[in-house]
Amino acid sequence: METKNIGGKLVVFDLDGVIFKKQFILQIARSTGLVVFIKVACFSVLFDAGRFSARRFIKYVYKEFKGIKLKDMLAVYNTMTIAEHAKETLAALKKRGYEVAIVSSGVPDFLVNDLCSILNADYHSGINIEVKNGRLTGKITGGHAFLYGKAKIIQDILDEKNITWNDTVIIADDRNNLEIMKMARVSIGVHSDHVIRKKAKYLIDSDNLAESLEMIDREDGRLDSSFLSLDLKRRELSSKKHEIVRKFFHSCAAFIPFAPEALFNIIALLIVLTTFIFLFSEFLRTNGISMPVINKITQASIRNEETRAISFAPVTLALGIVTSMLFFQPNVAFTSIWTVAFADSAAALIGKQYGKHKLFYNRKKSIEGSMAFFVVALFCAALHFPWPISLAAAFAACIIESFPIKSMDNLIIPIATGVILTFACV
Repeated sequence: METKNIGGKLVVFDLDGVIFKKQFILQIARSTGLVVFIKVACFSVLFDAGRFSARRFIKYVYKEFKGIKLKDMLAVYNTMTIAEHAKETLAALKKRGYEVAIVSSGVPDFLVNDLCSILNADYHSGINIEVKNGRLTGKITGGHAFLYGKAKIIQDILDEKNITWNDTVIIADDRNNLEIMKMARVSIGVHSDHVIRKKAKYLIDSDNLAESLEMIDREDGRLDSSFLSLDLKRRELSSKKHEIVRKFFHSCAAFIPFAPEALFNIIALLIVLTTFIFLFSEFLRTNGISMPVINKITQASIRNEETRAISFAPVTLALGIVTSMLFFQPNVAFTSIWTVAFADSAAALIGKQYGKHKLFYNRKKSIEGSMAFFVVALFCAALHFPWPISLAAAFAACIIESFPIKSMDNLIIPIATGVILTFACV
């Protein structure tokens, strides 16, 4: 097996949200009191929205920290949880010939230095804070990370080692690192916000930093073909499991028609409220924040292409169900909901497992999957309607499902099925 000879190499880790599992600044704010925490949280929102620069954000935050005892800050630092296998990951990188830097634009330099010693990193940089009589003055007195940005710090290291950005890996989580991630050879987002999520070459949505080793090894040519084959099989298996979980929740919609008709409006309202909660959880997820329970379900059912953006499939499914419940007669609504719940699930599962013959107008879907959809949709309709009408509705829904309309099929299929059945029965 050949390994690329890329000479001197550097991996740069962001601190908050990457090595630290939580944000150090927010933990300090929380320990200071509710008012300060709310202010700092608002500053964070403005920063995440691109309304504050990193320098302005840090300056405002540390003004709020004026008067905090240094020993209290140290106490918070000592409670910070480090990501899983962080020390082992850095040790493995050094064995691979990399040097490691930990760079933060918000954590005091003396704390970054301490962490650097614990993890055996080669370089560190943080901000310099002013302290008088054991308390923070609220002023930032310097520090490359604050004054010049991370690019200058990294450039100094590269100059010292006589290497380039093409020899650099950046592992970070938020928009403050976008510039350096664009310049680096490899960029890895960890619980990243939506900006980084779209730009990073690789994503890590777990707390295990060791996942970065496989990504770096792949870029360095250290993974041989047999390993890649096993890796692809593992990913394919994971994808199949996710699809089964996804379609299980998808099929749960089929139980709605069994509810008493008098409760339909209440159920529709609950679906709408749940959809808003889901959208909020997706906003948090795509900004590197996990919402309990809902995020676990999402991670277990999300497709690879949905990891970088909000998943709208559950939203369109909810809209399709609610529309059917509110605007169609009960027998039409039942058939529409069952069609999207069962037929669409059958198409996805059969197509993924047995789909060998791709549709000429949509290479992501197969004849086998479409046939499964048609058969299941036909039986769903035949429970309430004559066979000729059922055939027409199933065929129309099958054609719609086969088009490359992504998650919108969850909305269009039940509505189209309902409209066809309504007019056919007039």
